[in-house]
Amino acid sequence: MMSQEAAIKSDDQNGDHSGVLAADGLSVGERPRGANRRKFLGQVGAAATFAAGALASPSVSRAEAIGDSSNSPGALGPLADVNNRRVREAFEIRMAEAVEDASLPAATNLTNGDEARYADKGGTYTKGLLHDSFGRVDPKAYQTFKTALNSGEFSDFQKIIMGGTRTLNGPQAGLAFCLVALDNAQFGQPQVPPAPAAASHQNATELLEHYWASLLRDVAFTDYPSNYLAALAAAELGSQPTYLGPRNRSGQVTPDLLFRGAFPGETLGPYLSQFFLQPTFFGSQHRLWDQLRRVAGCPERH
Repeated sequence: MMSQEAAIKSDDQNGDHSGVLAADGLSVGERPRGANRRKFLGQVGAAATFAAGALASPSVSRAEAIGDSSNSPGALGPLADVNNRRVREAFEIRMAEAVEDASLPAATNLTNGDEARYADKGGTYTKGLLHDSFGRVDPKAYQTFKTALNSGEFSDFQKIIMGGTRTLNGPQAGLAFCLVALDNAQFGQPQVPPAPAAASHQNATELLEHYWASLLRDVAFTDYPSNYLAALAAAELGSQPTYLGPRNRSGQVTPDLLFRGAFPGETLGPYLSQFFLQPTFFGSQHRLWDQLRRVAGCPERH
């Protein structure tokens, strides 16, 4: 469920990866102010492009000042012995870019309140952890999970009490550093919208959208305009004030807009299925998307 997966976020504002959740003061069912997550996803790409252009263009004088500064890493040792002009310029430009990137503050991450709202953590992401026979997370297992999020240490992630032999899939991926762009904590300005609360109208509307998608999974996309179920789905979703999907100029959800996203161009043209992958060319390389499946008893092909 979407609200569970996004309920716990690491608070990187202070650079400590504490994982502590900031209270947002929202009541159950109240819609957060500002951007919603659907619009937020569509804005991330544009924000990244803007940041790359606005922040990654330091002046030569700025670069030289940093390279010659007594506080710069180069002035502390290795750069003093570098005589190649190209190497020095590369260092100075990279250093200046890093300083410019660091000038953008971290985005604010807010909780939807579900962790504090439910004592049994029923509205919080606990997938894979030890649970009881009723499906409630074990308090000790949950605490090991929180401890790992608070510290960010690999050893603490290894101590998370799991409900089986399988481990979490890349739980520290969000703590990795990118050396060629802004840090992930800086994206989502000024505030990353929280997932809708489990008991909110918005979450119920998202579940409604999933149920309609399930009912229409055997209906061809090309049949949506004339399909009775697609018309019902569009009408019901369009009647929900908390439906955040695309609408036409009249504010209506039409069958051709069902289940589309918020990225530019996603409301244009026909639907494309993930199974509709045709052979294509990537430059001079001919790409085939066929997948070979092994048959029991047959040796693996190389």
